[in-house]
Amino acid sequence: MTKEELKSQMLTEEARIHEEIRKLYPNGAGLDGTIDINRYLDLKNEITQGNTLKILWILKERGYPTNKPDMEFPVKDCMLYLADYKEWYKTYGNMCHVTEGILEWQRLKDEQYLSFENLPELETEGSSVCYKNNEKQFFPLDYIAFLNVKKLGSHSQTSNQNEINAEYAKPEVQKILKEQFDYINPDIVIFGNHVIKLTEDFSGVPLSDFHESGKCKYFYDEKRNKLFIDADHPNARYTEAEYCNSIFNAIKQNAKELIK
Repeated sequence: MTKEELKSQMLTEEARIHEEIRKLYPNGAGLDGTIDINRYLDLKNEITQGNTLKILWILKERGYPTNKPDMEFPVKDCMLYLADYKEWYKTYGNMCHVTEGILEWQRLKDEQYLSFENLPELETEGSSVCYKNNEKQFFPLDYIAFLNVKKLGSHSQTSNQNEINAEYAKPEVQKILKEQFDYINPDIVIFGNHVIKLTEDFSGVPLSDFHESGKCKYFYDEKRNKLFIDADHPNARYTEAEYCNSIFNAIKQNAKELIK
């Protein structure tokens, strides 16, 4: 299957799943998935000349955009125009840092980028967030897929973990997330939601089988060639370096397997 054929297949499946989400939450659904399908699949070979690693982040829930209270909203619009959200850095700063490190490691085949201290600085370009390397611009979150456990928008400033756990306990929510995971087919999955059952369901092993890596844990599935990283929420109460380098270390431990 060519990348163009895969793109068409993925967009068809994404549209179908969005209809399932709408039925579950007819008012206020957050429609998540790939952010920029061309960049997720690296159709223009901006990152690698072969198959780029596909990155999936799974967080808890998304607050309603200020211009769409209690209305359906595409999550990709929130991500593509991240700088319009004045406090974007609190949650999405670490997501951008981790993603840019992975992208630059793949693009330049240089493991130095799997270190927070060596990352290019993030900048805002209009309504978007980017970084530059040798004057070439990259918009890191365009290259990921992004899911929330809870598909209904939230008015709260902070998530209630019991509510997030209860949301995942619903069979219809588990079904949607499984379908999303299947069509997105990521190589690296970063969980930032604290839903242990979700992490275990997707990885296929108990959390006790995960290996420690600083502030996170990881499990590499050899049969599926997928790396599962159980991390804290990106807005965790420790330093950016601790957060990012913990994830980078998990990737470095499995670098050869991931890019073989």
